[in-house]
Amino acid sequence: MKLIDVLEKQMRKRAFRPIKNYIEEGQATIKALPESPEFGFFTWFRIFRENNIKVKPKISFKAMPYAIRAILGIRKSFKNLKNNPKNPRTTITPEGIYEFEEYAKSIGVDKIGYIKLTPELILEHQELIYDNVIVFIKEMDKNLMALAPHKKTMVMIMKTYYQMGKQANKLSKYLRKKGFSVHAGPALAGLSLYPVLAQRANLGAIGRHGLLITLEFGPRQRIAVIYTNITNLPIAQSNTYGWISEFCKTCVSCMEACPTNAIYETPIQKAHGRLTHIDVGECAKGFLNYGCSICIKECTFNKNPPEKMRRIAERQWKSYKTNLNY
Repeated sequence: MKLIDVLEKQMRKRAFRPIKNYIEEGQATIKALPESPEFGFFTWFRIFRENNIKVKPKISFKAMPYAIRAILGIRKSFKNLKNNPKNPRTTITPEGIYEFEEYAKSIGVDKIGYIKLTPELILEHQELIYDNVIVFIKEMDKNLMALAPHKKTMVMIMKTYYQMGKQANKLSKYLRKKGFSVHAGPALAGLSLYPVLAQRANLGAIGRHGLLITLEFGPRQRIAVIYTNITNLPIAQSNTYGWISEFCKTCVSCMEACPTNAIYETPIQKAHGRLTHIDVGECAKGFLNYGCSICIKECTFNKNPPEKMRRIAERQWKSYKTNLNY
């Protein structure tokens, strides 16, 4: 059996078993649509297999323990579904939101938003229980990102994935103790389109490279979520970062720096208006070089301080504002 087949088999066995294996029989789920995007991890496995790409990546073995722990965190997020309360609360007070956000900050979360999940954002063949989503981000180290592609950068990225898995599970445990039902969505291998959820939650905007760009960290963060039954979350009603996407239309830094030419000059529009920004197959080839990350490193929003980007916004797009029609 090829290495790629072994990896896929273990991933499916240990981390990505169907959600039905963890919930009560007959419990309602929200299913992906037929035109939903393919699940990320298995997209790469398919591409490697179809193109006969031999998996001989440049990796850092120091990153492997974090990768393994991150995968175990995904498994934990499913197993903990059995700990949801039998008769959960469905509404939270403003004080409850404040206390939750303060707790999130205390464990290293940098920014939080709230949004409603729609089925087209669920990845192919996946199912979820709740359509209310808490989205949060964590910054990645700027100095280590500046080395990309490098084994130290890869270690940092995998460590961030692991840390966010812990955060997602801790925040879920916190909410369960408050009487709510939740499903943690760690940063690694999410079941829905995290960048779009984060954009809709008004945490930032998606750039030319398809990554979330925030004013605080540029594209240098990872995203995780918590799916919950809380019905009165302070859902974002608009996105105030549309000027970022407009700026990206005039900037080609990431596209020119990409070693495999994976970033499209013009995004491809798919079903429900979803935009595809990169050729996943070409990106996968680059990822084999210590996780690449050159597009993050070279992004204008990573290289310039927030103050400078704010001045650009005030000067060129002061009145720009967009609705949530993504």
